Amino acid sequence: MTDLLYFATGDGANASGEAYAAPVSRLRRILPVSATTLDLIFENEDTSLDSVRLTISSNTHQNVIASIGKVTSRGKGGSLITICDSDNSIFLNSNITDCVIYLGGSSSNFNAQNITGTSKVEVSTTGGSFDSVSLASVHATTDATVNLYYASQVGTDITSTTVLAAETEAASESSVTLTVDTVAATADAFLNEKVYKSDGTLFGTCTARSSGTELVFSGGLSSAITNNDVLYTGTRYHILKAVVIPVGTALVLDSDEVNFNDIDHNLYITLSAGSIDLITRQ
Repeated sequence: MTDLLYFATGDGANASGEAYAAPVSRLRRILPVSATTLDLIFENEDTSLDSVRLTISSNTHQNVIASIGKVTSRGKGGSLITICDSDNSIFLNSNITDCVIYLGGSSSNFNAQNITGTSKVEVSTTGGSFDSVSLASVHATTDATVNLYYASQVGTDITSTTVLAAETEAASESSVTLTVDTVAATADAFLNEKVYKSDGTLFGTCTARSSGTELVFSGGLSSAITNNDVLYTGTRYHILKAVVIPVGTALVLDSDEVNFNDIDHNLYITLSAGSIDLITRQ
């Protein structure tokens, strides 16, 4: 026998989509979706996918995943392990607050985002396997100019920003504001990016940019930064670069054009003009 993982949405657990139990052996992946959501993907006997989206405290993914890993690796068998029971306010980890159940993989089959402005936006995905990605230029009177790229999330694949630390900061679990110099630190280069030393050592994640000379690491620094350390971020690989999509038209990318390793990379979009309805199907 195998342990069962149990979830309930708080709606009574007496109808489809209100409760879910699956063997630990069916758990295939745990994927961060946003700062406050985490998907658990389960494979059915017919290879279709169900998923449970946990609502969690902001940026506590590692802590929650560690708790799930601990209970799923004990291997006793025959137990019902409650991960999220909103009906009875029972949660495996105090950072879990709610869940939504998607049967037949519906949470990952369709994601839609309206992209406006020029700031980079992470594409909402559940895993890196796509049927298609559609980019429709339909809302503005200006043609959309699009960049779509993968960004590495591992220290073995990084690129220099040419920005240098202008001071020394010790490793810390508290928020750190780092002064930088040489060239301006842009939001595109640093905001929400992992920042590394040249040898791939992780300093931390930049959570805010106060100015072109100040970066904030609200989660602290994993490793000390020394004055004049060059700051590196994940290497970017473009699928589209400065591609113009005329108003009233859509560009559709097929599965072989957008599938990627979602463990080591994130997918981002930026616009230099116009707006886009972005739809992913998985």
